[in-house]
Order: sequence, then C-alpha cells, then structure tokens
Amino acid sequence: MQVSIRLFAGLRERAGTGARGLELPDGATADPAPRTLHVIARDQSVPITRVGLTVTGTVDRGNQPRTDVTLFNTVRLRFTVGGTDAAQAAALVEGFKRR
Repeated sequence: MQVSIRLFAGLRERAGTGARGLELPDGATADPAPRTLHVIARDQSVPITRVGLTVTGTVDRGNQPRTDVTLFNTVRLRFTVGGTDAAQAAALVEGFKRR
C-alpha cells in the first residue's frame, strides 16, 4: 500500500515543508486510529463522546536500519478520549494496540 503524507519540519539547522511517499508492509492498514477506537468502544459498549489523536515521530539519520530509504525511528500516538473514565479509556487504547 502506498501512502502520501505532507510534512513540516522545524529543525535547528533549517525549517521546511515537503511531501513524502511511504510504503506500508503487506497486511498493514491506514485506517484512521480515532475511528478504530470508536469501533472498539461501540463493540465493548463503552460510551465515548470524542477521540483526539496526536502523532509524533523522530528520524535519526545516523541510526537507520536501511540505507535505501529513510525510516522513522520512533512513532508515538497519544489518544485523548472524552465521555468515559480514565480506566475505560486506557482499556480502549490497549484494545487498539492489540489490533
């Protein structure tokens, strides 16, 4: 699956924007994470009112596992879930991690 993303970088050395393509491995999905969390909540009968998602990633060009492409070294997803308590929200995120 090919995915196109738009980037903005604000680095000490320079700032810029650009578009990058990336290839996901076979079996990967590009399903929006908030929608997936809503589906998990519905399946578990957990009422939620909203899902927010912040995605951050880092690229360390000096520590790349491949030489033919640049890969993210870390990617973090931070969910905010409204309409339920912290324990249920954490359980929903754990369910998302297992998918």
